[in-house]
Amino acid sequence: MKWTKIVSVLCAVLFFAGCAMVTIYVTFPEEKIKKAAEDIEKMMESQSENILYQLCTFFTSPVFAQENSASSSIKTDSPKIKEAINQIKSWSDELASYKKDGYIGETNDYQVAIINQPKDPELSKKVKEIVQKENQQRNIILEELFRLNNVSPDQRKAFREIFAKTRQKNAKPGEYIQNPDGTWTQKK
Repeated sequence: MKWTKIVSVLCAVLFFAGCAMVTIYVTFPEEKIKKAAEDIEKMMESQSENILYQLCTFFTSPVFAQENSASSSIKTDSPKIKEAINQIKSWSDELASYKKDGYIGETNDYQVAIINQPKDPELSKKVKEIVQKENQQRNIILEELFRLNNVSPDQRKAFREIFAKTRQKNAKPGEYIQNPDGTWTQKK
């Protein structure tokens, strides 16, 4: 008799515990998304810029005071992200020259787009190819971030916009960036 009461109580507790499951949607403050975007940007810098950044960081950041709280930051460490960044680095100088020449610009949704088509057919083909490759790798990075951080579909647009703003902020003077209304302007 005593065991049946214990089993009954245990079953009731398990039943109610199962019913009390709550789905928690994680929302990410804009500052944490910006930090993740800046981290990704630093990883994508050309090799010489990246070495300089690493040296400066080594000499200016205290070794013992680094904050690394998984619960308070956006996860960006993944083999897929690293591979996509390495791919982007492999053509970053070529992309930068096409941006400098005014062929390619940064959009509002973390993509690149052709602004001015080169007249030379061979160059035009190269510009199209690099835009396609760059956008493909950026999409891989974002999709992996969404997966790692359980980003809901309704939060994805905000991620893209913040990453785009960070990328546009880091654009060099003279490069094209897309305005909020969809028009293009050269960064000053």
